[in-house]
Amino acid sequence: ATALQVHVSGDDIGKTFRQSGVRLPRWQGAFDIKAGMRATPAGLRIDGLDGSIGESTLRVDALVPLDDSLDGLDVTIEATGPDLEALLADSVDVDVPDVDWAASAHLRRIHEQMLVENLSVRIAETTVTGDLDLPWPADLGSGDFRLEAKGPDLSRILPRISQFRPSAVPFEFLLNGKVAEGNWQFQLARLQLDQTRIELSGTFDQLPDFSATDLTIDVSLPDLSRLGTWAESPLPDAPLHVTTHLTGATDDLMFDEIHMEVGESKIDGSFRYTGSGEVPFYGIEIASERIDLRRLLPPPVDREAAPQPEDGRVIPDMPLPLE
Repeated sequence: ATALQVHVSGDDIGKTFRQSGVRLPRWQGAFDIKAGMRATPAGLRIDGLDGSIGESTLRVDALVPLDDSLDGLDVTIEATGPDLEALLADSVDVDVPDVDWAASAHLRRIHEQMLVENLSVRIAETTVTGDLDLPWPADLGSGDFRLEAKGPDLSRILPRISQFRPSAVPFEFLLNGKVAEGNWQFQLARLQLDQTRIELSGTFDQLPDFSATDLTIDVSLPDLSRLGTWAESPLPDAPLHVTTHLTGATDDLMFDEIHMEVGESKIDGSFRYTGSGEVPFYGIEIASERIDLRRLLPPPVDREAAPQPEDGRVIPDMPLPLE
């Protein structure tokens, strides 16, 4: 049997690998990699590849078949680190939190499928777990997936969205479905934010053909103000509930039976998008027996000068500053 011990180390991983012609993310820092490898009838066995980049560590055990199909590939990966920002800040274009992290997964190549089992990612107290069943060679247009995520504070991992700043609320996310011939089939997609719930189920067709699209959407927010702030101002203290059905044709997308309750207002309607002409067409229909915007608008500049109307007007009598 053939066995080989490998040990590579240096003061700057990015510089070392660039000199070797290997392109890596913009990583920097000292590194140390040790591995034991031996040839077996089933392929190349890697018995404990142990590596470190700065304070982050990596452990890999693997069986790598020597034929091109890679049938029988079996890889276990574990990685941890005390500071995700220090590892990735120069590699991505989004804000990376300064928190500890860990990741692990088991990859197996069996019968033209790549199985990603026991996937686990932890960023501070936020965890993501799941399993993926993907075709091999890789094709993002098909596969099965099951993912779960939960944590005590969604605002710590969300990127900044314009002037919206989310509140520190616990969350749970569940995504269960498959991709087949470009169609995303969601058995269930649910996001729970404190008391806010967003659920989606059905099929969304891949662009540009929407003919298989058939989605049911349900959004329930008992209190908009608990979500966060916009431009440093609190969102309205009002409930929101929306249900709708999204369907499609070859070039059309239609939101049928839109039912919305926000504050004391109730709105029904539909929305249609058509992209078959030279100019896209957007059509919307709205009907309501009651629209009351008072709870959704910012307070008047002077409440005594502009008291809340009690005569049933849709738009309150609110002074507007003009220059």
